[in-house]
Amino acid sequence: MDSHRSRRRAPNPLGIRCGAILMALVPAVGQVNSTGAIIGRVANIKGVPVPSTIHLRTMGSAKAIATVKSGGNGSFSFSGLSAGFYQVCATPSIPGYVDSCLWRSGGPVRVTPGKTVNMHNFVVETAGTLNVQINDPSGALSPASSKTAPGTVAPHLIIGVVTDRKLFLSVPIAKSSSTGRTHAIAVPVDRNVALRLAGNGITVATAAAPNTNLNGKDLQVKVSSTQTNAPVVLTVQGGGK
Repeated sequence: MDSHRSRRRAPNPLGIRCGAILMALVPAVGQVNSTGAIIGRVANIKGVPVPSTIHLRTMGSAKAIATVKSGGNGSFSFSGLSAGFYQVCATPSIPGYVDSCLWRSGGPVRVTPGKTVNMHNFVVETAGTLNVQINDPSGALSPASSKTAPGTVAPHLIIGVVTDRKLFLSVPIAKSSSTGRTHAIAVPVDRNVALRLAGNGITVATAAAPNTNLNGKDLQVKVSSTQTNAPVVLTVQGGGK
């Protein structure tokens, strides 16, 4: 009788079962490591942090699904990401660097459940100024030339650069005079950039190849980070297509 009593369970005043405690400590199936994360640090080519706004996109989309500001050391993170492929780009908050969302984005980055992808240093490229000088000795692009008959298109020239992401960025006019104008835009240094020329009613040529019409074509140009850069000089004449 005494032996039987010694095997009785101790009182449980809270009414909690041990099995219930164990079940509470085990996450529900499907909730374990269901998402991933991306971390990194925005820096220049020398490893110096560059304060930036970082954008996260799904592959093939031009719209960001998340945006964060980098920390003081350039660090950033995106968490709670579903499995899949993503693209990261950074818009520097200070001058001297190009916007990688327009030029060269990072990725694709593959996110898997329960894993954190470390991009380490996400490098933003140094910017240099590309100057394009348009000489217009015949006044083909002058306001007077824009006065055309109804139904016709006035002579004009559109100048832009084509980015790595196949975006066309118009190169704005920095200054103009009676004999021409100068366009300027920030581009990545030390690598070829496609300068696109599209005009109507004009021809576009360089001094080195005066008989070659560059209208409607791309011209490969480069801005150096180590030396003074002369402008790209083009001459326009009326009468082209």
